[in-house]
Amino acid sequence: MPYYPDKAGPLILLDMVNDLRNATYQPGQLAFGQPEATVAHGRNTVLSVHPPQGTSFRLHYNRLDLEQLFGIRNLQFPDDDFQTSRDLVGVLNAIYVNASFTPEDFVNAPITVGPYPRTVTLMAAPDSVLVMGECQVTVTGQNTLAQLLTEEGQPILTQEGAPIILED
Repeated sequence: MPYYPDKAGPLILLDMVNDLRNATYQPGQLAFGQPEATVAHGRNTVLSVHPPQGTSFRLHYNRLDLEQLFGIRNLQFPDDDFQTSRDLVGVLNAIYVNASFTPEDFVNAPITVGPYPRTVTLMAAPDSVLVMGECQVTVTGQNTLAQLLTEEGQPILTQEGAPIILED
């Protein structure tokens, strides 16, 4: 099962550095370089870490692959007037409880207006320390009351127990 982060990328890196170095750095004390793809040390990413004192060092770790996180799950979202791919971040964080993806983790690409369903490509921002790659998700039409009635297959009842009937 994939890991869905419960903290923003820089905070996860801070925890890694503190664990590896037996240190107690606090948020904002470390500066991180640009993440780079690698295969060294069995990891997919390397970046430079610059502590407030002492020598900089390279950290090898695994960024999360978007295709493995979301692409294989055939994710579909009802349209909530999404304008850009970054607008989907809140939905992702809601689906994967306690996930902490940020808009900055993704390329800010417009969502093409057109008929439903709409395929949206989520692309990792090149400087994201958390995610890499890309995946596709689907934005579907908004659910209306008529759609909900027909999809459920059962009548929705009023408080008095009478069925709600929609007519064309």
